[in-house]
Amino acid sequence: MRRIHLLPILTVLFFCISYAYEENLLEIQLSNPLEIGKESLMFGSIVSVCEDGQANFYVIDKLEPQVFKFSSEGKRLLLFGNEGQGPGDFQRPHRITFTEDGKIVVADELYYLSFFKADGTFLKRIDLNGRMEPGYIGTDSFYAWIWRPDDKQQILCDASNTTVRTFHSVAKGSFSVNVPDSSGRAAATRSDATRSSSG
Repeated sequence: MRRIHLLPILTVLFFCISYAYEENLLEIQLSNPLEIGKESLMFGSIVSVCEDGQANFYVIDKLEPQVFKFSSEGKRLLLFGNEGQGPGDFQRPHRITFTEDGKIVVADELYYLSFFKADGTFLKRIDLNGRMEPGYIGTDSFYAWIWRPDDKQQILCDASNTTVRTFHSVAKGSFSVNVPDSSGRAAATRSDATRSSSG
């Protein structure tokens, strides 16, 4: 007899708990996806930034081989350069410099230094064939690395690609060179390959 009276009480209790549970449910409504910034201002892999005499700044993105010029407020003013091998093009830009005479110098990882006016007009290209990771020091002074069988050595050269001075060297196996995949991320390094093939 006790079982008969307990069943209606449990049934009422179950419905009360169910009703209270439904009242406290949280409803989530999905809307448009979250956007952070403007697509025209998105970067994949910033490798170098410099500032000119008017507080504008220039950015190089390794995945978009172009130069982006922005005002000090962050407004994009100009976009110049393209991926390629012609005048004003870049293969693997890695460093940008604003010179004392108001020019923009973009250094490619492989041999080239391209000079532009601040408005993006291409001026000239210096070919430092055989020199890796060059950089601008002055009007006729550039630094770079030369690769040798047992090491790499840092040098100072002029615009005619003549070595003016040599500096320290780094032994093979003590440095690595990133080998990017199609997204621009490092997929392997030479020093890793050297170590695995030697032992």
